[in-house]
Amino acid sequence: MSNEIIKFYKNIENKFYSITNLKNQILFSQYFTSIEIASYMIRFSKKIKLKKKINILDPGAGLGIFAAVICDLVIKQNSQTEIFYECYEIDKDVIKYLDLNLTFFAEKMKENGNKFSFKINNCDFISSNTKFVIKNSKYINNYGAFDIVISNPPYGKIKEGKSFNEITKEKMIHRSNYYPLFMLIGSQLLKNKGEFIMITPRSYCSGYYFKEFRQTFLKFIYPIAFHRFESRIKIFEKHGILQEVVIIYGLKGTDPVNNVLLYSSVGIPNGDNIKKTSLTLKDLITNDDNKNIRLPSINKDKNLLYLIDNLENKFDTLELNIGNGPVVPFRVEKFLKNHKLTSTVPLIWMHNINLDKTIKNTTKNGFTKIKPPWITNNSQTSSILKDNKDYIMIKRFVNKESNQILESAFYPKSNKYDKVGIENHVNFVCSSNGKNLKKSFVTGLIGILNSLLYNRYFSISNGTTQVNVSWLKHLKFPAKMIISELGRYIIDNKLKTGDPRIDSYFCELIYVDVNEFLEF
Repeated sequence: MSNEIIKFYKNIENKFYSITNLKNQILFSQYFTSIEIASYMIRFSKKIKLKKKINILDPGAGLGIFAAVICDLVIKQNSQTEIFYECYEIDKDVIKYLDLNLTFFAEKMKENGNKFSFKINNCDFISSNTKFVIKNSKYINNYGAFDIVISNPPYGKIKEGKSFNEITKEKMIHRSNYYPLFMLIGSQLLKNKGEFIMITPRSYCSGYYFKEFRQTFLKFIYPIAFHRFESRIKIFEKHGILQEVVIIYGLKGTDPVNNVLLYSSVGIPNGDNIKKTSLTLKDLITNDDNKNIRLPSINKDKNLLYLIDNLENKFDTLELNIGNGPVVPFRVEKFLKNHKLTSTVPLIWMHNINLDKTIKNTTKNGFTKIKPPWITNNSQTSSILKDNKDYIMIKRFVNKESNQILESAFYPKSNKYDKVGIENHVNFVCSSNGKNLKKSFVTGLIGILNSLLYNRYFSISNGTTQVNVSWLKHLKFPAKMIISELGRYIIDNKLKTGDPRIDSYFCELIYVDVNEFLEF
């Protein structure tokens, strides 16, 4: 990219970083987009290539990277295009550099037979447009003035004390993160058939906390394409961003497309490292109230979605209950004990779940103190303790950079205690009919949960680093007899988690070829 605009932008960016503390960006939850990512995002737009007069909104402008790559592209096209660029930037330290950049871009556009005018709003984008994020607001389903909305919005959580949060906290469609509100407002400020292009955390694609957001957003923006970054650490590497990020390209208020394009790469897309597939809209977005968005990377991922989605059982039809550990340590801190007493029962933490091992309550040093393996059983804790019986326990938080994402293990009923404590970061599965779980069934179910197939399925269908009960309740399984037969196979062959023979035999039992779903 040899254009003067890009060179000028790089010089301003280097100057800004040389005198700016990253703590300020952390304060505003704003991390600037690289030239490579911004250029890739612009390629999705059809209007920049085809329209002669374009109104563009950038709700979180930073130093103006999107304006830079847009102007660079227009000049290279030699298309005599007129652009009005309106942007928001809350950081006063950034504004002067943003203004320098945009002024220079306007000069270069004019020199090359184009026109670029701009307006900088030094104010909070959400506070200025709160009416678009209130439940049942008459302003929702608005048609705005912009042909394109493009942004890399703030990723952080909404801080208490924000004026818009205090006034409208209980009325907002989403109340925990900034970026979904940027997405909602941006969707309302688009013209009919306007283009929506944003790079955001993937967490909005699934889960209970973003359910109402998805239900609202997907009424107005029809996805045309997604790009999923399979490694979280390589996109905003110098900022230490650990959220999985995704680019969405969609259109406002148009007829939905039959097939949504799905791209993926481990790091910054460069042509050679991009995988591509497509998925029908009805398979991309679950046909239920949750409206979860699944993002396969290759055709085998699509096959895997179809396979597991069409199995016949869920936890409830297998006569199993599922829940989340009710012990929240800070609320019952005085009842947590480092040593066994006559009044205590085992307390199971996430670190007690180890692959291929029976769960035991052992001590582990935490970040600030020891995580006590015992909890007092008395009238004040009885409501948060569970009956001591057979459990399959699943870690609620996962490492999506790891090959092993889902981790589950068996906690057998103990005759020593009538109760057990399960900490809040642990999900549990137990019998709903009062019977003990059979060894073959337990081994088979754990083998399935920890399998390569189900780990990949989680990666495709879950946008967060949490294994939530709401997701688990919709997870599909084969018949009980198949699960038990798989368990006997694992026991007889002494197989460990990650052994591909588990996946191969699972597929054999349901009459499919494992090679249709996994790359070994």
